[in-house]
Amino acid sequence: HTPIVLATCVGVVEKDAVPPGGVEPGDLIVVAGLGADRSGLGGSAFASKVLEGGEDPGAVQVADPLTGKKLIDAVREARRCVKYIKDLGGGGLATALAELAHWFFLGVEFHLDKLHLRDSSMAPEELLVSETQERLIFVVAPDKLPCLLSALEKYELPYSVPGRFVEGGRVRAFWRGAAVVDVSAELADGAPDLDWPRKAYEPPPLLDIPEPPLDKAVDAVLSSPNVASKERIYMRFDFDVGVRSAVKPGEGDAAVLKLYEYGQLGLVVKGAANPRYAYLDPRLGAANAFVKAYRNVAVTGGVPLAAVDSINVGSPERPHVYWQFVEAVEGLREAAEALEVPIVGGKVSLYNEYGGRPVKPTVAVVVLGKIADVSKANKAAWRPGDKIFLWGVTKAEVGGSEYLKRVYGVVAGAPPSVDYGAEREIVGVIQSWLGRLSGATDVGLGGLAAALAKMAVNSGVGAEVDVCKAPSETSRLDFLLFSESNGRFLAAGEEGPGVQIGEAHGDELVLRCGGSVLYRRGVEDLRSVMRL
Repeated sequence: HTPIVLATCVGVVEKDAVPPGGVEPGDLIVVAGLGADRSGLGGSAFASKVLEGGEDPGAVQVADPLTGKKLIDAVREARRCVKYIKDLGGGGLATALAELAHWFFLGVEFHLDKLHLRDSSMAPEELLVSETQERLIFVVAPDKLPCLLSALEKYELPYSVPGRFVEGGRVRAFWRGAAVVDVSAELADGAPDLDWPRKAYEPPPLLDIPEPPLDKAVDAVLSSPNVASKERIYMRFDFDVGVRSAVKPGEGDAAVLKLYEYGQLGLVVKGAANPRYAYLDPRLGAANAFVKAYRNVAVTGGVPLAAVDSINVGSPERPHVYWQFVEAVEGLREAAEALEVPIVGGKVSLYNEYGGRPVKPTVAVVVLGKIADVSKANKAAWRPGDKIFLWGVTKAEVGGSEYLKRVYGVVAGAPPSVDYGAEREIVGVIQSWLGRLSGATDVGLGGLAAALAKMAVNSGVGAEVDVCKAPSETSRLDFLLFSESNGRFLAAGEEGPGVQIGEAHGDELVLRCGGSVLYRRGVEDLRSVMRL
């Protein structure tokens, strides 16, 4: 198996502290941070390379957290001096210089032999594409250069001033006086569009499946690594650094971070992905990732504001893979427009293959929201005596579900449909109940059974629930338990939104349909079942 590892960073900046832009001819380009070396050489290209084993690991970027922290501190002081700050990421200087020239409709002159280095044996072409970590570009007017250098020297950061902006629209790089690059910025930053051949495919159809013994099916779904508690993983990390974590890992549907500088104001952050959905229907799968993250933020108590995405597929030279990619982009566009949540950044990784096989398309979306009072954020728990309510309608939607995979070993059918109006309505509903619920959680992966088990384990309190009271378009008990229909959430409290389906009490989770018990297990046993 080839794992895909994705990370998202969230920061806060006051509007007036953002560098103003307005770059002009004569402004200087300052590179600060680690000196260039061969670590990360061609790293972005390496990330989009079919791996066969035995590759040179030198293309993997090497982090230096201490220098990274010093750069962050320097930026906080230097931003009053500079016009623009840019990270040196994928493609290194070659990408950064082309983007800057194109964005500001100017030319760039850059002297590679004036760049500070950690490896003096590097050739000019290596300097251009090196992705050495912990480096930033600062654009500064000449008269403000002393202000910038003072901040960099305060934090003992190496720097050089190897370039400047000029009239015209060309990117020119020099090595010991000779031009080694001379290309138009429009071409450098606007490579021609390629339309690869596309070939759609039909996913395996969902055939008739018998209803299994439900108690065994529930345990199979709850013990899935995708559904089980991730405590074993997140307890290895210090999630209280900065003491901003108002809702910690495992406590709710999303992370809630308190902005102490602004009273009770907080950020709500959640990421979601489901490669099975994206494989079965890339467009609908991408939309599902978006609405899942959106709904998690909403149910926790946040108002969704923005999103970033990551699309990871195999070689686009394969017609069916390029079709996956295009469909995923369209699914994200559709969701962003319908939910009125802009995608403000993201990444694409191609050629994710190993042993001649592409990975399942993986479309991840992280949604950022805000909450006015972090003390009112919903955690996924209930209290003894709480009534349990279900919002939304359960449909016969088990295509691509955890249930289908765990019980039958099958990936087939269509992912759950998406009703964007219903998803947007949830934001208003939760906001109207904020601070009056004991807790809430969305119903998604693993269905109603998984959501109820999560609430029971988190709170240490059992419940008795009649799943047949759930508003539904199906009468099959396994579908009621495991459907992954969108637009649903559980709420607990003295009162709550939706239809009451049960009550929290005791030390057992009991799921029934009328007078028939479908599943019964003690909360502590559940905790063991749901442990990785």
